[in-house]
Amino acid sequence: MNNVFRNYTVCFLLLFFNYSYSQDSIVDTEIKSPRKAAILSSILPGAGQVYNHASIKGRRRLWKVPIIYAGLGTAGYFLKDNISNYKSLKKEYVLRLNNPSNPFVNYTNYSTENLRTAIDQYKSWRDLSVVTIAGIYILQIVDASVDAHLFNHDISTNLSLRITPRFEFNATRHVGISLTLLQK
Repeated sequence: MNNVFRNYTVCFLLLFFNYSYSQDSIVDTEIKSPRKAAILSSILPGAGQVYNHASIKGRRRLWKVPIIYAGLGTAGYFLKDNISNYKSLKKEYVLRLNNPSNPFVNYTNYSTENLRTAIDQYKSWRDLSVVTIAGIYILQIVDASVDAHLFNHDISTNLSLRITPRFEFNATRHVGISLTLLQK
């Protein structure tokens, strides 16, 4: 009698507490415009990423803004430094060509040929800094637009786990739990 009562109690509890665990599906009806994100990013770098930001876990985009400004700031610093060195070296080079009899004002360790090589090097680095700034700027616009396109795209694997009671009536007459893993 005690065994039967225990089996019925277990069956009742398993049927009563039939839980279904699944991943949280994000239902977000907000639609992000890729065009608006691109326009915002082109006006103010990082604004498209702020526009695409949502407070839902997995949709946070604000972490990209400091990276954008760090990249633009670093490239801008090198651009300023390369322009400054380029102008200084070019000024010294012009002084040496116009007045060969005057002693060197700056860059006394450089010959005129070495000075010309340094000018070409800083000019090349200046151009590379401009290309880097343009690349970061275009990349953040493309990122904002693509992110807006994929804003409502579900990237979860959408797995669910269903716990149900299982009854087997064989010689041992045992009651168990069945775990079913579904992929939708």
